[in-house]
Amino acid sequence: ADLEASFDDYARQCAPVAEAITGAQRVGKFFGMLRWEGFFREACGPGWVLVGDSGYFKDPTPGQGIGDAYGQVETLAPAIMNGLGGSGNGLDSALAAWGRWRDEDQAEHYWFATDLGKAGPPPAVLVEAARRLLAAGHIDDFIDVFNHRAKPPCVLTRSRVLTATGSLLARRGCQRRALLREVR
Repeated sequence: ADLEASFDDYARQCAPVAEAITGAQRVGKFFGMLRWEGFFREACGPGWVLVGDSGYFKDPTPGQGIGDAYGQVETLAPAIMNGLGGSGNGLDSALAAWGRWRDEDQAEHYWFATDLGKAGPPPAVLVEAARRLLAAGHIDDFIDVFNHRAKPPCVLTRSRVLTATGSLLARRGCQRRALLREVR
């Protein structure tokens, strides 16, 4: 009902942000994205290729968009050079191979971002798994998902998800059905 107050209350939940915005005054309208959908487009065709958000777009919550685009270009440039240089079956074949790589490389990150970006608080199991990684001195493993040094299932393994789920289920007041729906 009160977007201004809700936004302000949310922003002030983080102490460094609250300190940074003390005394600040918003001077423009709120802007946001509503009812958008992620997508994978065909990566390439005869003589053309799509990189970054033009080729596929995912939930922006994990903040990976520009990193994804740079990573794609890092692998695309050598593919183009090989295609133009006569090794393999030419440029179109090199681009098609690159397109298959892009889809395979990005698919798990796409679904991770989709789950992370759903409305409401982050998934409880994800938070618990991250908390356990932090306690074990392995939070870097979790951060590696965000910078594409690791794929989500390599860090959020079945055993870690099951352990986090068990820990949450054992807590007093756990909404078991909601938690199990989330895990499913």
